[in-house]
Amino acid sequence: MKHLFNKGSRWPGLITALFLALSLAGSFYSYLLYKNLRTDIEELLPESAPSVQDLKKSANRFSGMNHLEVVIETADSKAGERFQIDVAKRLKELPPDLVAQVKESIREERTFFDRNRGYYVDLADLEEVLATSKAKLKSETKKLFNLGLDDEEGDNSKKLGLPIKRLRKKYDAKGGTLDRFPDDYFQSNGGHTRVALAFLSGKVTDVGGNQRLSEAAGKIVRDLDPAKYAPDMKVGLGGDVQNVVEENRELVKDLVKSFIVVTILVTLVIWLFFGTLSCVGALSFSLFVGVTLTFGASYFLVGYLNANTAFLGSIVIGNGINFPIILLARYAELRRKSSDYSAAMATALADTWKPTLAAAGAAGVSYGSLALTDFRGFSQFGVIGAVGMTLCWISSYSALPAFVLLLERHGWMRVMGDDKRGLMAWIAPFAVKQHRALAIGTILLSFAALWGASHISRHTIESDLSKLRNKWSMEHGSGYWGKKTDLIFGRGLTPTILLTQNAGETARVLKELKEIQAREGENSPFASLSVIEDIYPANQARKFAILSELNKLLTPKVRSTLSPGEASLVKDFLPNPVPAPFGMKELPSALLKGYQETDGRVQTVIQVYPRLNPEGSTVEAHGTWNGEEVIRYTALLREAIRKSGVNAVILGQNPISADMLEAVEKDGPKATLFAFLAVALLVILLFPHLKQAAPILLSLLLGVLWMVGAIGIFKWRINFLNFIALPITFGIGVDYSVNIFGRLFRDRREGLRTDVVQVIRETGGAVVLCSLTTTIGYGSLLMSGSQAFVSFGRLAVTVEITCIAAALLSLPSLWLIFEQRQAKKLSRRAAG
Repeated sequence: MKHLFNKGSRWPGLITALFLALSLAGSFYSYLLYKNLRTDIEELLPESAPSVQDLKKSANRFSGMNHLEVVIETADSKAGERFQIDVAKRLKELPPDLVAQVKESIREERTFFDRNRGYYVDLADLEEVLATSKAKLKSETKKLFNLGLDDEEGDNSKKLGLPIKRLRKKYDAKGGTLDRFPDDYFQSNGGHTRVALAFLSGKVTDVGGNQRLSEAAGKIVRDLDPAKYAPDMKVGLGGDVQNVVEENRELVKDLVKSFIVVTILVTLVIWLFFGTLSCVGALSFSLFVGVTLTFGASYFLVGYLNANTAFLGSIVIGNGINFPIILLARYAELRRKSSDYSAAMATALADTWKPTLAAAGAAGVSYGSLALTDFRGFSQFGVIGAVGMTLCWISSYSALPAFVLLLERHGWMRVMGDDKRGLMAWIAPFAVKQHRALAIGTILLSFAALWGASHISRHTIESDLSKLRNKWSMEHGSGYWGKKTDLIFGRGLTPTILLTQNAGETARVLKELKEIQAREGENSPFASLSVIEDIYPANQARKFAILSELNKLLTPKVRSTLSPGEASLVKDFLPNPVPAPFGMKELPSALLKGYQETDGRVQTVIQVYPRLNPEGSTVEAHGTWNGEEVIRYTALLREAIRKSGVNAVILGQNPISADMLEAVEKDGPKATLFAFLAVALLVILLFPHLKQAAPILLSLLLGVLWMVGAIGIFKWRINFLNFIALPITFGIGVDYSVNIFGRLFRDRREGLRTDVVQVIRETGGAVVLCSLTTTIGYGSLLMSGSQAFVSFGRLAVTVEITCIAAALLSLPSLWLIFEQRQAKKLSRRAAG
């Protein structure tokens, strides 16, 4: 290292300029990387995930049913209706490439269904009614006609054998959705809550299209001015489209806020520690080079950021500054003792490169362990993190020395005088005086952590997906308004779509789905199953003939003799005159769209709506927020496809969420185990003697054990994001013990009579500063609106606290006890 430095020290200006040029190029590509921010959840999944494969197979086959909800609340029902009509009218005027259709009522559907209701009776039921009617008229010539189906009277229903209650229950259930809206408009709560729906043209995860539709709807609402309709009127936006917009918008806001906070706080603590702006400038330059090169390189390695990697800027800043801090702190320590800045830098490089390389390597392999997983939310995080640790270390030992020498040559570099009144001057003697109490506390805390860790199970994985959403969105935005829409419709508005290749395959899959639904009973996660035949009935010609014949049999005189129940049934299902059979193009467009592929095919789609939980429940038993139910729901869909023997695909958010949860459960432990083994191997390679490697690894294990214990004790949940903190814990945890014990072993190797207390006093400050900057990077996530990022920040900050406490307090206390015992053994041997 000294040899390389001596060569490079001749041209500090040239080296600085070279790194500055590389950083400017890196800044440009970092901008392109952050510009390509993809928040859709499928970007987190492995390419091999079934849901991702299904999306690829069905590309351009189905446009989906993703929508924007304009939700209206007011005590004035009539004012709400006027606003509902007006906002729908304005939405319908938007371009067709933005809005596929707009719905605020079921008037078109009700009119169509009422006119053609007879065609929606199953052919077998119509034939049964016809046969029974003929038999009755033939056998009872004295009576013109009497169906005798009035079960309440109980006279003739058994003789006729026509199950009027069964028929009424069966067909009323089919038309139940229409009955939810007596005046045809989408409303609940006596008309006090209403909604208008705008369906997006295109893919729901297209942020640009979602943004344009959301902005257009927002402008329409503002222009209409709800207060003009009713002073208490409140209007909000919900639905799939608004979910995408809000998650993306809030994520960008959190990124900016996090970057600003991290930059300010890291700069402040560095200035407080080193005391001079020249040191702050040197560290800032080194970090600027490392971070811009990291994200510039990531543009070529990954190409975009996803919901997991978006906050890596703050994390890389907090982690990556550790290496230059250790180097500059050692340089400042040597510089205070000597006026030869070149010699001081050469010695600082020689003294610190090995422990910082170990720390960078440990952090790098910890991040890199994530890159070995299939889950892209982990693997891309791991790639960028590993590159970041590598480039930040390289920058620390190339760009930083050159820049410091450049400042020294121009007389711009200053270091503070030695100050023994700092925090370490208090902690070091405290560790000596209280080392036995600290050792006992370490043992007790470890037993408590073991007890907490024993309570961790697969149920520790977060199953309430609403707790991963943006908190503002759930409390005030699309999540809040979406719950009101669910109450209006009694189910989610976006079904899961099963796509087959032909009508025969559709029938086979539907048969298996119905068998599963019957098997599961009330516990079935399927609220409803629907195919094109449910809205476009088959055998229309035969049904027309039967309906026409029934009309001839049931003359007006006969109808006048029917009981109220019989008359109601005939009126509902036997129009007079019978309308002619209708073609598919005559179906209401809102109904047809959900069953039609982009090429016009209509017999290849099955709609499956997941069951929602009853009103008032905090966690939906079968809804799309309950992760365990989402997994079960998806598994049953795939079971139906497997049993049917067809090659159908599944489209929808639920399969994606299910695959994500299962990928975390599968890849998380694998990445964690690899990270531990890789870090342990690296420490052993760099510190091959057991006496050196043991305390470093013990410190790491204590920090990790305490963190895992905290998860069990406080019942924290692990999710697709904060699971990342587990494997990278090993890279973080080993950093501080490596620098403390690495310094101790190096000094002793050089014949210096250094003890652990002196190391803490001289090196501990820089180590604490490293921990503080890393904590700031992770702590910035606690300000995020995303509950997933908050959980990650909380877990990562806990790791920092446990690992720095183990390295600065617990291990030194145990080491002192170990050395005292060794000294006693040597003394006894000498005396013996």
